[in-house]
Amino acid sequence: MCSETILFAQDQGGENPDAKPYADSSPFLTLKKETGSNISPLFCYYRLNIDPDMPVTKEQINHVKRSAIDRIFRDVDYSFNSLLKVKVALYEDSIILFSRSYRSSRKEGENHDRSMLLRGTDYPVFLLQRDSNGEARITASAGMKSTQSFDIAGSALEAVSVALKAVAPTADIITKLTSDSTKAVAQKIDAEAGAFSGATGKNEETLDINIVRGDKFTVSIFGPNYEVNSNKTDFMLGKWIVGFESPFASYFHQDVKCGPEAEQEAWNKHGTSRSLLSTQLVGNVGEIGTMGSYLKQLDWWSGARVLVTGKLANSPEVEDFCRAVVMAVSDLGFNTVDAYLVADAVARSNLVGQAAGAAMLGSDSCDFLDRNKP
Repeated sequence: MCSETILFAQDQGGENPDAKPYADSSPFLTLKKETGSNISPLFCYYRLNIDPDMPVTKEQINHVKRSAIDRIFRDVDYSFNSLLKVKVALYEDSIILFSRSYRSSRKEGENHDRSMLLRGTDYPVFLLQRDSNGEARITASAGMKSTQSFDIAGSALEAVSVALKAVAPTADIITKLTSDSTKAVAQKIDAEAGAFSGATGKNEETLDINIVRGDKFTVSIFGPNYEVNSNKTDFMLGKWIVGFESPFASYFHQDVKCGPEAEQEAWNKHGTSRSLLSTQLVGNVGEIGTMGSYLKQLDWWSGARVLVTGKLANSPEVEDFCRAVVMAVSDLGFNTVDAYLVADAVARSNLVGQAAGAAMLGSDSCDFLDRNKP
């Protein structure tokens, strides 16, 4: 998994022969939806995926500068930002597709900053619940501002985004422990893109796509080839295909893709992944940490752990303990088969004694296939 962002900073560039303000009525962005045809089961895991649909060209990274005479008479502060906002299930994110700033003045000379998302695949996994309609709301916005001062732009906006996500409580999977912080970071990035406020020009488009069906869309961003033509929209700055990876049936076994027998296939791997108790639930803050440490901190854990000591398989105490583990993992935001995989891993770990673990492994409430036995 990776995200690639390219930064271009303080390139002096060359003279632009027709550098002059230019107004154009074309939009800064367009969205084109492509309806999918493959229906995936619900209660599977999804991940956002963004791929470039055009190469980075010389025109995208070239800069021009105003003449010294122009800088004597007029300072220029210009910013352009394009954001993609995604909301689906517990997942909410704001992603910077393209941003740039241009400062030109007699005192400071010429300063250019640009950043562009080349590819994005390191977004967190989220579970699509059974009662979901599979709809994801996508809002793309692009706008520019040309004033004497502006809040934040160019690679500075990219830096703020990276810093916010670096310190927020996050993990590779969105659970109830991280969903609020993920939303807060997304909203903060929106707020920091304050250059849109009172913008000289701005476009915003919203559409709904069905990720269960496999919908995707193409977003194209337009603007001036040169910053000094700040209102012009005759040049394609970037183009991306946005969709979601093929869903998988188990977070712990992401090679098992969703399908009619997927849960069975994932469960067949039980006992092979004891390390899943080391799954990071919360990073950057707090003591919750991993799946195992989270379970041990639950209010009921210590008392229930004592009750199962010396009990046999399928005894009420062991059955209740298994059900409590399964319920706790399900409440976090994992699906049913993963909850049972965790219960199985607990039984095979040092979180419980050897005898208690054997009793758990022999109990119906710890077995995904036998869970519905009377």
